[in-house]
Amino acid sequence: MQSLKDVLNKSVNKFNILAIAVLVIMIIIAYGDSLENEFTNGDDEDLIVNNAHIRSLDINNIKKIFAYKLSGGTYQPIRVLSYAIDYKFWKLNPLGYHLHSIFLHTLASIFLYLSFLKAIPQIIDCSFMNSNKKNKRYPCIQIIAFLTALLFAVHPVNVEAVTWLSSRKYTLLAMFSFLSFYHFIKSVEPDRFSLKNNLISILFFIAAAFSSPFGVVLPITFYLFLYCREKNNNPMYVLWKNIKSLGFYMLMGSTVFLMIWYRLAGASDGAKMFHFKGNIIYTLVSMNQVFFDYARNIICPLWLNNRYVDYTYLSFWDSYKIIAGLLLFIILLSGVIYTWRKGNKFPLFCFGWFMISWLPASNIIPISTSMADRYIYIASAGCFALISYGILHLMVPGFQEINFVGKQNSVIKLPPWIGILIVVIMTVSLMGLTIQRNMVWKNSGTLFLDSIKKDPENFISYTNLGTYFQKKGDVDKAIEYYRQANKVAPEKTLPLQNLGYAFTVKGEYNKAISVFKHILKIDSDFLKAHSMLGELYFLQGNDEQSAFHYSKVLENDSSNGAAITLRGNALLNMGKIDDAIKLYQQGLDFHPDFPELLYNLGIAYSRKLNFKKAIISLEKVIELQPAFAEAYNEIGLIFEKKGDLDKAEKYYKKGINENAGLPEIYNNLGNVMFAREMLDEANSYYMKAISIDYTLINARYNRCVVKERLGFEDKAFLCFLD
Repeated sequence: MQSLKDVLNKSVNKFNILAIAVLVIMIIIAYGDSLENEFTNGDDEDLIVNNAHIRSLDINNIKKIFAYKLSGGTYQPIRVLSYAIDYKFWKLNPLGYHLHSIFLHTLASIFLYLSFLKAIPQIIDCSFMNSNKKNKRYPCIQIIAFLTALLFAVHPVNVEAVTWLSSRKYTLLAMFSFLSFYHFIKSVEPDRFSLKNNLISILFFIAAAFSSPFGVVLPITFYLFLYCREKNNNPMYVLWKNIKSLGFYMLMGSTVFLMIWYRLAGASDGAKMFHFKGNIIYTLVSMNQVFFDYARNIICPLWLNNRYVDYTYLSFWDSYKIIAGLLLFIILLSGVIYTWRKGNKFPLFCFGWFMISWLPASNIIPISTSMADRYIYIASAGCFALISYGILHLMVPGFQEINFVGKQNSVIKLPPWIGILIVVIMTVSLMGLTIQRNMVWKNSGTLFLDSIKKDPENFISYTNLGTYFQKKGDVDKAIEYYRQANKVAPEKTLPLQNLGYAFTVKGEYNKAISVFKHILKIDSDFLKAHSMLGELYFLQGNDEQSAFHYSKVLENDSSNGAAITLRGNALLNMGKIDDAIKLYQQGLDFHPDFPELLYNLGIAYSRKLNFKKAIISLEKVIELQPAFAEAYNEIGLIFEKKGDLDKAEKYYKKGINENAGLPEIYNNLGNVMFAREMLDEANSYYMKAISIDYTLINARYNRCVVKERLGFEDKAFLCFLD
């Protein structure tokens, strides 16, 4: 005969299997429609579509992915590796990337359930349940853990982290964090320390931190768990009691934090963020509005937006949301302190989980945006746990008699089916909103149209929608949205900047110049405006104005390789070859391996007839970038000028082998054949050049000369007329 313990264990195991199955099914239903979604504007292109680092899974590329020194302004190698795995099997088919993200979200939901299943009974005392025989069929711990994971799985606030492919780091972070938490709990079970589980937990913690820098706060969450399970309220007592289990995390956490901090500190200026006017007080005031909006989106997710406007408030009276957010925080904190003093630390665990997980995105250390749904992907689990704890009081009769501080409750008892009905209605409603939210993320057009609908004053969404249409080739539509963005926020330079780019694409250089000059009236130190004006004047042949604006860029950023190159080009066109060479050489002092600088230096030397130095510079370009066909072409021209047709032919053909898309190199190879009286071969190369670029005048003219030399005078005449 089976013991009661065995029966209960089997019952719990059956519940766990059923709970996990339900989680998987709910996620498939909620996120199935996202499989048809496309890549979206911005980060998807940089991180996936145009990212050369994800194109291979060979050992050398994996080493580059994990190379700390090459990581730029951040260090998230596991995210990059996950994209590389996707590319290996799916190339640039977004279906595979979405499948991967949904799979990670599913694993995260399952491990959240399993970890909370172990954590909750060490924090909440459910012994009263065993004193009431009729309540043994209600597995209170499993219900809280399951409802927490279910809300996490289907709540639309988490759609951005799952469906936006650029947010892959958050699903990776969650999966590894929950796995690490699960093994940490196993390593510190009462009266038993497991070194094996502790080491496994540390490995998953490192994986979490290497997926996203937000993972560095995970050890603080572990300490929170240890504190909440202890009856002793002295935090130092809890720390010293558990120093053995936390020691490795303190060491590894500090190491990883310093690594990431060093990466961020060494980032380019564009990656560095600052408090408004250098004052953290303005940030803290503004984050009250963010806290209020997060709470609103958790409770009633009808205002979710892919791009919230970053508002900076100078006082508490600038918005009702600041007061509301501060009051909400005070009320929640007061409730947590009250229940903590009464001996119930579960609300503290839930509230602390949210605050600690949100801490890296709270802008105490400034980041790119103040608010984004993805920032509370892991943090939301704390809210869902507290909500589930409240629902349990409706579902389980025994809990109806116990209030949040563990004392007898005098509230009216409700039948359990009311709680079940609430869960069903809530789950179905949230799943419906998640499905609808996935449809919003269908492509950049649907995404930013929804953003404008939610917030008609959101200039960023108008700007991004313009970018979407511009990439689709509808420049006029893009200009319409850029102008709308400028109308909403005339003091912002981003819409004007994109408007100027759009006019440039259309070839309306005067309009573009007018826009960038207007930007300089708003911000006289806006270097991109000077840079674009330099390029526009260069395109118009106004080399003096071009050089002037590039010099403005270099006054503020003397090491700007692109500006050095383009100003040097303007000087070259003005005939100031020595000045151009001097500027190129200064640029190479900053950027010794900058191909464009070396290429233009080679052209400058060639114009001075210093062919030896020109070839040395151009050969270095080829060494750095073998597919730089223009460098082969210039070396070929040098040998052609020197009368060495064999070497000229050799370099032209090398250039074609490396990059067959440069029409000038076919034209020049045709000239070599023409000089050798190999007219048929010359004609074939001219025709190839014309097939690539029909507007290449030299190739079209040379083709006519060949016809004339072959004696086809009538055809040559018609050819010249073409």
